[in-house]
Amino acid sequence: MKTSDLIEHIKAGTFNCSKIIPDKINSYEILNISDFEVLKGISKYRSGFEFLRKTETWAKNSNRQFILGEMDRLCKFLRSIEASGCRCILYKYSSPAPETEEESGSVKILHKSEDSFVTEYQCVCTACNSVYQVTIEEVRFGHQTRWIKK
Repeated sequence: MKTSDLIEHIKAGTFNCSKIIPDKINSYEILNISDFEVLKGISKYRSGFEFLRKTETWAKNSNRQFILGEMDRLCKFLRSIEASGCRCILYKYSSPAPETEEESGSVKILHKSEDSFVTEYQCVCTACNSVYQVTIEEVRFGHQTRWIKK
């Protein structure tokens, strides 16, 4: 089941864990779903994703360890979503640009400071009022964004 099909079935209330096909699961796509209600819906079926963490689920090849690490991350993410009441838990797993999050109405930027290599923001979640220190700094071949809950 592709991520788009997974979202469709969660929204329709017709999701069935037995239809999970390991090779079709893309953890990166699931971690980047912006609809928190869909993520909450997927997290209700977290136990159905646990088999993806087992070594025997995946073919023995050079990618298996990478895939297993991604599936561990996915299951940990779903556990966090299940326990959380707010979408800002996503900042623990992905690092979007603060301006993009402000445009979507997810956070409000309280303060921004810049120097030649680092830009820092202080943001507050519009849903739960959690405050985040966001740092964007130049790294080897680009920029790195870190969200740290205060």
